[in-house]
This record gives sequence, structure tokens and C-alpha cells, in this order.
Amino acid sequence: MIAIEDASATSNAEDDLAAAVAGVVRALGAHLYGFNHLPGALVEYRPTIPPRFHYRDVLRTPQQRAPALVHEFCHVVLHPPGSQSGGEHEHPDEERAVHEAADRICKARGVEGYRSLMASHGVVVTPTLPEDEPLVDSVTERVLSALEDPGSAAGW
Repeated sequence: MIAIEDASATSNAEDDLAAAVAGVVRALGAHLYGFNHLPGALVEYRPTIPPRFHYRDVLRTPQQRAPALVHEFCHVVLHPPGSQSGGEHEHPDEERAVHEAADRICKARGVEGYRSLMASHGVVVTPTLPEDEPLVDSVTERVLSALEDPGSAAGW
């Protein structure tokens, strides 16, 4: 479980985030696949139509997968389903910005511990640079909007 300051809010915040994430997955028409091993990733996004998210089986529950899927939704904003871009690591600043955006989104939804979750699974989260802020702000806003209104994610 992800640590939350107020233990009584743990299940509510995590459950709410998991439900919102599930709504976005449905709105995107995405498919989720669990794997025993994904080299260097907890979850990965494939911009196919329909989009696919592959996740490691260590993320057993929707509540455990939700923060990692929030991270991948940030990549979806930048590489919509069907895009022919170079993928989620096309730009060197993208991963920094996406980690920061995912952390902000989780916190805005009442879920703390995004960075510690990533670290506990060996994912290195590099600090953002000042020039990353416009990208972080834009992605954060779009994903938060989609979590509030999952139907808006279909337009990504």
C-alpha cells in the first residue's frame, strides 16, 4: 500500500484514485496486461489502437497499479493512441517531467508516496529542471481533468 498521512483516509484516497484510473482506461478503450517481468519498468504504455498498458504482476491490486498508470497517462497525453512518435522516451526531459506530474497528480488526489513506490521497485526518479515546468504543468492539468471526467481522456 502507498503511505498516506492520515491512515483513516488511506483506503478512500487509494480507492478513489483506482476508480478514476479505471474510468480513464475504459474511456481510452485500453487493454491492461499483467506480466511477470517487464525490463526496467513497472508499467509501460503502447500507443496502439486500442492503447495497451503492460504492468508487472507485483502491482497486484488496482490501488497498487493506479499511481504507475497515472505516470503512463502522462505519456498518453504526449503520445496519443495511434501516434507514430518515437514513444514515451523520445525526449530526454519527458521522463523527468512525467514523474513530477504523476507525483503531483497523486498528491492532488490525496495519495502520497508515488516516489517511494517507484524507488521500492527500482525505478530511478530524476529531479526536474526549471525548464521542465511548462511540460509538467500542462500534463498535470490534462491528466487531472481526465481523472475528474474520464470521457475527456478519449480526446487525447
